Amino acid sequence: MGRAAPARRSSTSSARVSPIPPSLAPKEPKGSCFTSLSLHLSLSLSSSLSLSLFFSSLLFSVMQHTQPHCPQMSNVRSKREIGVWCVFGVCVCVSGWLRFSGLGRISMAQALEATCRFVPQNAGQRFLPEGLQEMELHGRRGLGGVYIQVSKTERQGYLWFYVPEDGTHTVIELSQAGRPAWFRPTNEPDVLIVGMENQVGLVHIKDSKGEYEHLHTLPAEVTSPRIMVNDGCVAPTGEIICGCKDFEFDIPGNRAGTYVISDRGISKLVPAGEVCANGNAFITINNQPHMLHIDTPKQTIRAHAYNATTREFSAPGAVIIDFKDKAFFEAHPNADFHPALFPDGVCQWTTADGHEKIVVAVFDFRPDQVRSGQAFQFDVTNGQAVLDVVYRLPGSPRVTHPALYKRADGRLELWFTTADENLLNNLPEGADPSSIGGLFALELTEEQTGKQPLTSGVHAYKIERT
Repeated sequence: MGRAAPARRSSTSSARVSPIPPSLAPKEPKGSCFTSLSLHLSLSLSSSLSLSLFFSSLLFSVMQHTQPHCPQMSNVRSKREIGVWCVFGVCVCVSGWLRFSGLGRISMAQALEATCRFVPQNAGQRFLPEGLQEMELHGRRGLGGVYIQVSKTERQGYLWFYVPEDGTHTVIELSQAGRPAWFRPTNEPDVLIVGMENQVGLVHIKDSKGEYEHLHTLPAEVTSPRIMVNDGCVAPTGEIICGCKDFEFDIPGNRAGTYVISDRGISKLVPAGEVCANGNAFITINNQPHMLHIDTPKQTIRAHAYNATTREFSAPGAVIIDFKDKAFFEAHPNADFHPALFPDGVCQWTTADGHEKIVVAVFDFRPDQVRSGQAFQFDVTNGQAVLDVVYRLPGSPRVTHPALYKRADGRLELWFTTADENLLNNLPEGADPSSIGGLFALELTEEQTGKQPLTSGVHAYKIERT
């Protein structure tokens, strides 16, 4: 939810491109050893389909024609088999190079374009919309979010609610002064848990007013207004996760952090500190709970193993996506790689057959022209990210948060918030500003979402009244 300073870049090294998870690979048909191996090879060489088919046919054909018709042919057959094995070895080497260079997955990523569905008339509400979530308010289903602040200097924000079916847009004023950064539903109707400035509380919504009820104050090192809450969520076992950002983006300083709030107190997820924590979400990797976590300026997504029994997280976590990995993104012709691929908000779901899908918004701070925004969908089922889809948002490059939304008629849509954050004040000549800061959406099919029904990764906060 925070932004990375353009003048400074992290020196974190790139990770290797992950191979295709076994769970995604088509099952091999029954047949001879050579037939099976050649089919496996063709899967690995997905970027060169014609080449893989050639080698598969060659292996099968040679084996068919080297069957001995008399004992005297056994010597010839042996020599031909040696030749076949040599060719197969070359194929395996090429396959391995393609897989580790990223070229082996060129054909996997789709490209889909979202359309701008709504732009607030109030320019301030286009400045920094964030935290998009499906929610229910006053008995109506829709999408909710936060306007963190309405200008560069303003330190007051709002909640908002939008109904895609009829375009109703409601701005919710808070009784507590400050900048709300994230929210989640609770077990009580019209009550949300909200992180803002250096605290977490409940917001009771009546009409377009939100009454704030304080729950927790973060440690004194969260020195609002410079350091404030930025992105958060609720763990499956009820802990509150609060990631913070340093507005000065002091990368060497690592003055911000992510805090875990529970009945045992408040602890820090990454003791060494962070700059701009984002993308907190819970998923399952290899049948074990993990929390995804982003430090935006470092351009990586880490997976922290989570023990639901002890309620403890592994640190520092394993990097599963590195947005500085040029070879990986350039291997996909539908992805636009550039140094400003800064990951922001995340949404996630689990398919009926157990695949873990995430969509990551990318905030592009470059002001020299108005480009299309991007978001990337990955399958992270076994902890090795596979790029499924590249989503494009024409005319609004600063994408902040995605959310999956199920319409009343059952259709699934993917929605995105985008932000202005001073882009409107620095537009190049002739640029079209009409979509900047707008809500974008597109309809999804099972090809993008995976096997349905889907399970959302959003967990509600349980309010316990005494």
